[in-house]
Amino acid sequence: MPDSLTKRRVDESTVAALLREAFGPGAAIARCTELNDGFFNAAYRILFEDGRDVVLKISPAPAAALLGYERDIMRGEDVFFRAAAAAGVPLPEVMYSGFERAAIDGDFLVLSALEGVPWSSIEDTLADDEKSALRGELGETVARLHTVVNPYGLFGYPAVG
Repeated sequence: MPDSLTKRRVDESTVAALLREAFGPGAAIARCTELNDGFFNAAYRILFEDGRDVVLKISPAPAAALLGYERDIMRGEDVFFRAAAAAGVPLPEVMYSGFERAAIDGDFLVLSALEGVPWSSIEDTLADDEKSALRGELGETVARLHTVVNPYGLFGYPAVG
């Protein structure tokens, strides 16, 4: 895991408990892989025995040193994902929002997993016309993203929860 002041380490039994909360007692994990790219939330790619493929995001621990707007920010993330999806922005689907804090002393989201690689990791292998097409797609996506309205009518981060 990269150096992070906010990412929490959780063991397999905690991951399993969160997924049982989301999907019930039959949620059998075939594979759990930590995703190390981010610096704020802990994230895990989960493959279930039945073939479902999801990402589990877990908020920082309550004792983590956070800025005021970062407290409970995952709740705002949930609002954003749902509003942006309704606007046609290609995003993972929110499959479960865990804000009860029963299995862990923080929030968590379960999102559908999306396949792909960072553009920066393949940029040198792309032809100019491929890069141009990707920039066009990115522009269309950003345009749709800019139509998303905060459902609470506020500017900035939605203070929900």
